[in-house]
Amino acid sequence: MKHPISILRSQKANNFQLVIGLFLLGSGASKREMEVLAHAGLSVAYKTITEHVKQLSKEGLDKIREIVQAGMVQIVWDNLNIAFKVAAQRLNAKSHFDNGTTSTMIPVFDPATGGQAAHGTLPLDLKPERERTLPVLDWTSDDVLPSPESAAQLSDSCFWQFKRLALEHIPGVSDELKKGLRECPEVNQIPLHKTDQYPLPAMKEDESTLEGTLAVLQVYKIYF
Repeated sequence: MKHPISILRSQKANNFQLVIGLFLLGSGASKREMEVLAHAGLSVAYKTITEHVKQLSKEGLDKIREIVQAGMVQIVWDNLNIAFKVAAQRLNAKSHFDNGTTSTMIPVFDPATGGQAAHGTLPLDLKPERERTLPVLDWTSDDVLPSPESAAQLSDSCFWQFKRLALEHIPGVSDELKKGLRECPEVNQIPLHKTDQYPLPAMKEDESTLEGTLAVLQVYKIYF
């Protein structure tokens, strides 16, 4: 009973109650249930919970804008369709189908610097301009065959794998030979890193249509 008692000494010492309130909100508890637990000292009031959710959303959006200004990002989104079924339908409570869009922002990683890619590192338009109606594939064998340098690197890597398999599976191989195996050759290795993800606010837009996609892009312009 340490946490419920602490709020009696200070209204600011409500971390435990706030966590419980956020859990109740995320679990779909009703407003009446939250108010009952708030009066019992186990949670904060419903109004306080919604205020903290809005504050967290504002802080998250400020952080996202800061990252967008710092470098290049990529945004992925998809439409979300949820069917709400009501057993006993009434005039003000009917079964309905809600459409929305959820999205996530991912900073673009630059292997050369080991951090976020600066603005202008990659072109915004990845498709070349189309100058004719019918596609013309202007390419030669050099475009599909590996270069001599790449072929040598591939051969070196395959030979290393063969030696590793032989040393591991051929019985009677001494430990000295296994220790003599050098490290696997590397070519432009991308360093191990954690990809950061930042969820964006959900939108009540049906992204599955062309008009919905344009509406989503307009919302992103407002965000950033």
